[in-house]
This record gives sequence, C-alpha cells and structure tokens, in this order.
Amino acid sequence: MAPVVPRNVRWRRICIAVAKLLGERVATFPRLPPLRGWAGGLVCPLRRRFDPQEDDMRLARLCAATLLGLMTLLATSALARDDGRYANSPLKPWFESLRSEYGQCCSDADGYIVADVDWESDKGHYRVLLDDEWIVVPDGAVITEPNKIGRTMVWKHYIDGHPRVRCFMPGSMT
Repeated sequence: MAPVVPRNVRWRRICIAVAKLLGERVATFPRLPPLRGWAGGLVCPLRRRFDPQEDDMRLARLCAATLLGLMTLLATSALARDDGRYANSPLKPWFESLRSEYGQCCSDADGYIVADVDWESDKGHYRVLLDDEWIVVPDGAVITEPNKIGRTMVWKHYIDGHPRVRCFMPGSMT
C-alpha cells in the first residue's frame, strides 16, 4: 500500500512542479504550514518577494497558453468530414468544382442531403431547416449549375453557434 501523503505536502509538490514548468525559480519552505488564500484555498509559497514584472510575465505566459489551447480546440473541431468513402465516385470531380459566391463548397462528403420536407422554395428564394432552425438561403449561396444527383444538398457552417449556408443545391422536389 502506498504511503498517505498529507494534503499540504501534495499541494506543495504540485505548486513546485507547475512553477518549474513555467520556468520560475522555486524557493520552497518545507517547514511552513500551508497558506490560505482569501477564499480559504491553499496558496503556493513559492516566491519570497513581490515582483510586478515577474507577475506580468507569468500572466502573459498564462494568456498565451490559454489562447494556444483554445485555438487547438477550435481548429480540430472544424475539420472536414471526408473520410475517403467517396474517393472513387465518378461525381467526385464535379462535387469538388462546385462553387457559390461564398467560395468553394468542398466535396460531397462535406455536404448534407436535405429531405424535401426540410426545404422550401418561393419565387426563386429558398429556406432550409438546419438543426431545428429555418435558415433563409442567401441568393449568393445557391448553386445554379445543373444538379447531377437530383437530391437537395446544403453545405453549412456555423457563426455564433447558429448554422449558416455556404452552398445550396436545390433538388427536384419529387
């Protein structure tokens, strides 16, 4: 059985490890009792004196690490859905050539097939149901070249958590 390490000793070890990772000089006081912060939480007794320049550097490093972590999370969540299933499709070059005024639509793997009940047409303007929300399709997002698959497809992206249409290819509504 592993020896039980008191909470204050574990906390000091964690504080020292974090300080070393941040590249700080570590000044530990092994005989001191754990310090308590204003909210009753344990405070790391790592520095002997207050240094505003050192605190600014620590804050800058923390902000940079947080920003890097957020950018990594956002970048990995925006990856395309193409897993290679459609690599040998005869329509692959056609899908990859599709464009709207908002840019390239990408591939068939990035598009979503829309059921006939989930989109409407009124005088050349369209609405589509995406994620339980009716979205007006901008005129510039409508693909005007002939639909070779016959099904309605939409290529969507998100702004402020709401779906937006990058490309819309109306089907035959049969």
